[in-house]
Amino acid sequence: MRKFKPSQAFSLVELSIVLVILGLLVGGVLSGQSLIRAAELRSISTDANRFYSATYAFRDKYFALPGDMPNAESFWGAWSTTGTPASVAGAKNGTGDGAFGANGLNQYERSQFFRHLALAGLIEGSYAGSFDEPAQTYAPSVNVPKARIGSSARIVVNNYQSALGIYGRSGNYIIIQEGTSPFSLISPKEMWSIDTKMDDSIPSTGMVMGIAEDPVLVNRNCTSNDDWVAVGAIATTYNLTVDSKQCWPLFWFQ
Repeated sequence: MRKFKPSQAFSLVELSIVLVILGLLVGGVLSGQSLIRAAELRSISTDANRFYSATYAFRDKYFALPGDMPNAESFWGAWSTTGTPASVAGAKNGTGDGAFGANGLNQYERSQFFRHLALAGLIEGSYAGSFDEPAQTYAPSVNVPKARIGSSARIVVNNYQSALGIYGRSGNYIIIQEGTSPFSLISPKEMWSIDTKMDDSIPSTGMVMGIAEDPVLVNRNCTSNDDWVAVGAIATTYNLTVDSKQCWPLFWFQ
C-alpha cells in the first residue's frame, strides 16, 4: 500500500509576510508612477520658461522674434531644404510683422521659430523648419521640439487673431499638445496646478491658460465653458471634477 505524505500548507505568519511584500511592491509601483507623472508635469512649466527666456534673449540680440526675423538669411545663409535637420542649410526669412503666422498666413514661421533659436545657440538641438507650407506638419524632434510628457507630445508656437480671440485675447503663444486630435495632454486638475503655480489659477486670464480643442463643443471639458473662442473675455473655471486628459497648456508671450 502506498503511503501519502500529508500536504503542508503555508502558516498564517508566512501568508502575512507574502501579503506584506505584495503590498510593498504595489505601493512602490504606484508611488513610482506618481513620481514619473509629477516630473512630466514639472517639465511643462520648465519648457515654457526655457523658450520664454530663449525668445527674449533672441529679441534682445537680433531685434526681432525668432521665426519672424526678416533678415535671418543675412546671419545664417540662404534657406535650402533637403529633408532632415542635419542636412538643411541656412534659415528662412520671416515677415517681421511681429506674429508667428498670423491669421493662418506664413505658417512656416512657426517651425522656423525653433530653427532660428537653435542657429542662434539659444536652445539645444537641430530643427529642420517646414517643408510643406501651408500644410505645416509639426514633427517632434524634426521641426519642433518633443515635449517630455505623453507619447508624441510636441511644443509649438502659434498666433491667434480673431474678433474674440482665445478668451478675448490675441497674439503669440507657446502650446504643448499631443500629436493627434483632440491633442489633450493633461487633466483639468493638473492644468489648474500648473496655472496656480505659474500664474493666477484662472484658465481665461493671465499668461497661462488651459484650453481644449474638439470638433464637438461638449467634448471640450477642460473648463466650465465648452468653447474658449465664443465666450470671449468671460471668466471661467477649470473642471476640477474631471479626471481625464482634457487640456492643452497655453503660455502667452508678453
